[in-house]
Amino acid sequence: MTQQQSARISGRFPQNTPFTAAMTRLTCESASGKRLPLSIWYPSHDQEKKRRDGIYDLSFARDGKPARGRFGVVMISHGSGGSDINHHDWAEHLARSGYVVGAVRHLGDSHDQPRGLASREQLLDRPRQLRKGLDVVLSHPALKECIDPGKVGALGFSAGGYTVLTLLGAVPDYSRWK
Repeated sequence: MTQQQSARISGRFPQNTPFTAAMTRLTCESASGKRLPLSIWYPSHDQEKKRRDGIYDLSFARDGKPARGRFGVVMISHGSGGSDINHHDWAEHLARSGYVVGAVRHLGDSHDQPRGLASREQLLDRPRQLRKGLDVVLSHPALKECIDPGKVGALGFSAGGYTVLTLLGAVPDYSRWK
């Protein structure tokens, strides 16, 4: 069994990556005027530090200096009841591998704001929030020079999958939503 196959089975990522992961957290204004939490991971050479945030064990250089280069962007959309750091393991690995990664905490559909669960608000606002997060990542003063805006991707889990598909042009049949 190769190291990569073993890592896939065990749920761990290979550690022989060219960068360290740095992360910054901020809030931006959503289309509805509310404060939208956003976490951004990016390639760096600064020393990572292990940190605990709620139930999560993260490792990153807080507000580290971005590595030189031109990096693609990956946006992450969490599932219902999640948060911007739900998929920190993916984000950290992608940053160490040379990607800038943004993740919003979907308002009205997160662990601390579940009021919109299974509502039209959830269906309509999530794609707008992820798009707003992408706009902020692309224009971030410390990162915009190292981002390749022609290389943008997204991944999502559960309701996050819906969010990503909608942003890519999928047209849901809302009449079937009950």
